[in-house]
Amino acid sequence: MIGQALTIALVNNLGAVMHVIMAGDNNGGPIVRTNIYLTVAGLSKCVGFEAYAALSLIPGFGGAGISISIDMPISVEACGVTSTGLEDEVEIRVRGPGLPYTSPDVPIGLEAAAEIAYSEGTLDAEKIALRLPDYIIAPDAVVSSIAGSSAFIAGKIYKLSSDGLWTVIVKLRRPLQTERVLLKTMRYRSILDALAIMFIDDIIEASKKHSHIYPAILGINRYTSAIDDALSAGALAATIDAYASKLIAFTEDLDTALEVLLALNGYGSGIYARLEA
Repeated sequence: MIGQALTIALVNNLGAVMHVIMAGDNNGGPIVRTNIYLTVAGLSKCVGFEAYAALSLIPGFGGAGISISIDMPISVEACGVTSTGLEDEVEIRVRGPGLPYTSPDVPIGLEAAAEIAYSEGTLDAEKIALRLPDYIIAPDAVVSSIAGSSAFIAGKIYKLSSDGLWTVIVKLRRPLQTERVLLKTMRYRSILDALAIMFIDDIIEASKKHSHIYPAILGINRYTSAIDDALSAGALAATIDAYASKLIAFTEDLDTALEVLLALNGYGSGIYARLEA
């Protein structure tokens, strides 16, 4: 259909600008927008979609992964020009206020997703996760950025219930190196896989267990006081992300989120945002 429309446009008026919009919800995921128009060089196409900031709690490399996404947008766009006999030269842009509060695997994963959306016109989070580069240790974070807070287990997405929850995200000052995270999580994979399954049933109770188990696996205890302060300020649960780079607190409403953010002010810069299902 698109090919026919473009052929008609070329025959009728070479100077005209042609816009084609394709949209789909991809089972609750972001809508893919495609614009195709004529240029002097050839046919120019841009494909874009909106994703969320996402944080891995349990990296899914080699096992089950858990990530949450929050209402902080990330805009993804791939643009290229097709000339006769040549392959598209595609430029990809990933930007938005959610980037500073997302796992480091997410921007790379969204670039890969943009390439797939550009070439295929669709966005399937499960298929994208299986086609990510091997060095990404938290494919679950990429999945959640596209599809909302999720468990990613054996190539399948299991959505986490948000129940109207709010989050407070605080950037900590000394994140761990990726190599250490990978080494520790692979060593205790069976324990983390069992913990990941708990998140599907109850994100708050699982986060409470995570706040004790995961720091112990990483061999760190320096964030205990921050977690305690978040709980004292009214958080339902608080823990660290997979890289120990951010503190995550869950609250039942906006007012409590503001109180928790104020209580954690001394640990680093932070934001509050609604949890995305």
